Amino acid sequence: MVSSGHSVHAIIGATLDEDNSEGYFGTSSAGTFMQSVKKLVQQKIYGIPGLPLSSPLTHGRTPPASGHYITQPKPVEYVLPSRRRADILMSCYWRYVHVLYPYLDKMQMEEDYEKLWKADGSIVDERSFMCLINVIFALSSQIDESTPIGDRQRTAQVFYLRAKELLDIVETGSVRSVQSLLLLGQYYQSTSEPHPCWIFTGLAIRTAQSLGLHFTETSECAADIRTRELFRKVWHGCILMDRVVSMTYGRPCMVGPKAALAVPLPLPIDEEYLTPENSQSRSPQAPRTYSVEFYVLSLKLYDVMHDILFSFYSVNGQACQPGEAKDLTFLDQGQNSVFEIERRLSRWADSIPTHLRLNLSNKPNSGTAEATLHRQAVVLHQRKLHVRLLLLRPVLSAFITSEFHDGDRPVPLDSLLSQRVYLQCAIVCVKVALEAIDTIHKAKGSGVGELNFCSAWWYNVLYLYTSATVLIAARLSPAVLADVSEESVLSGWRIAMEILEEYSVIGASIKRLTTTLRLLLEAVPQQYSRLKGNARQGQTDVSSAPQVQPENILPQAAWRPQASSDFLSTFQDDANGGLLGDDGDLENAVLLDFDTVFDPNDLSWLTTIPLDA
Repeated sequence: MVSSGHSVHAIIGATLDEDNSEGYFGTSSAGTFMQSVKKLVQQKIYGIPGLPLSSPLTHGRTPPASGHYITQPKPVEYVLPSRRRADILMSCYWRYVHVLYPYLDKMQMEEDYEKLWKADGSIVDERSFMCLINVIFALSSQIDESTPIGDRQRTAQVFYLRAKELLDIVETGSVRSVQSLLLLGQYYQSTSEPHPCWIFTGLAIRTAQSLGLHFTETSECAADIRTRELFRKVWHGCILMDRVVSMTYGRPCMVGPKAALAVPLPLPIDEEYLTPENSQSRSPQAPRTYSVEFYVLSLKLYDVMHDILFSFYSVNGQACQPGEAKDLTFLDQGQNSVFEIERRLSRWADSIPTHLRLNLSNKPNSGTAEATLHRQAVVLHQRKLHVRLLLLRPVLSAFITSEFHDGDRPVPLDSLLSQRVYLQCAIVCVKVALEAIDTIHKAKGSGVGELNFCSAWWYNVLYLYTSATVLIAARLSPAVLADVSEESVLSGWRIAMEILEEYSVIGASIKRLTTTLRLLLEAVPQQYSRLKGNARQGQTDVSSAPQVQPENILPQAAWRPQASSDFLSTFQDDANGGLLGDDGDLENAVLLDFDTVFDPNDLSWLTTIPLDA
């Protein structure tokens, strides 16, 4: 058997080498127990004091802010773009990405970046730094306005492949490794490949845990306040990305709520203003930027989002049954009821400082500090609206389903109040969707690839798709349309589709989303009305009426967008990018398929996204 020379075992963990270099090992590790026994023996026989057995840093040193535990440098061969091009991409990153996701110590990064261009420059663990730089270049290439929209993906792919060559996920890693993995996850959000996004986010979390970043003591024992805050920003970046990708893909989070709360949030102070004097203050006197303050507000918002996902969606491992949607009481029971979470969202909104509150009527000049604050305010508002949609969509879905079953029956007096409350929730959901569309419409740039004051285009696509499905659902409810006119619903729909059409030149996956929305807009109301009419007439034909399902059994004919890419792939692209059936007739082909698979009990298309397989 080949010996690796390491002091750990893949199953046992750390052995008797107290100063192992393989990261953190917890108390359940067999190797940890062996080390504890050794310390007790030393104390008993030789009187040698040992570290407290409860200390999480007993088995692994405090991770360095950059570089690996391994001290022997590896040879690095890399290619850099021209200095001018590199400066453009770095400037793009600081301007558009860092102000929303301050995972990096900007001062240290800029110092090391300058060393790249000097013959005598020495960077700690140059390999990991070059990996991180290439990830930054890849992500910046996707939003760089000086690059034609059609060339961005190709350019970004070049830098991604370079970063991939330098990325080492076998070694213990470093804080820099976690930063690279987090940004790789964000990079893949801009592509049509969800799987690498999911995997890189998971790798970031696992690497951070191997460094002990999930313990308060790790950051508390950091050498200085800047390093302490960096550790906390990076760990909470893992939590943020974990929740975002779990929301997007409808999968379980890796980090539970207790673990997320274990490490204090970063101070809302950017690193250039961090000093020992204001280490405990949340209101430093010096003038400052607000990247970390925005970041902390987002972390608190996504804490609310996590509870929404766990309470009302299937990400907790328990699939939501379509039949349960008829029982509206599940929405107002328990600590995480719709109304309690709505109150939490309201308190969160009240905590936003004045300089981060949205004012769309007052747009500052681009490139100024005021422009950065305005963009942060817009993005924060977009995120809040999306979280509210996640909260209220189940109410809208449940209300529409109950309206289908009980539309012709008088509402009992003892249920009248709750029915009215749920109707108002459904109405608010539709109004929030319209506001989300309007916010993007007013804040986006004039060109397809221009960020202006909005989120990155891939987030805008998510927000627009989510809002558009809500508007489709709104057209199924006469009660909702009595308050929100169908004219305003269709107007919001047209704006959303126009923006998505603009974005469709970026990638084929966006074109598939717009096609899916058109199919839903045309087919769902027709089929819903027809099936509702059949139900009123008392028809029981299985092809036209909803079937009574046994408890906890999914309808056999439920149509789910998880498989929509397969559904859409049965049609062929025409010259204009549309989808046609074998006979060239789009509408007939779609409606024919909906005849066999549509079920009005199942509004899962409202809460999922047809991602690429």
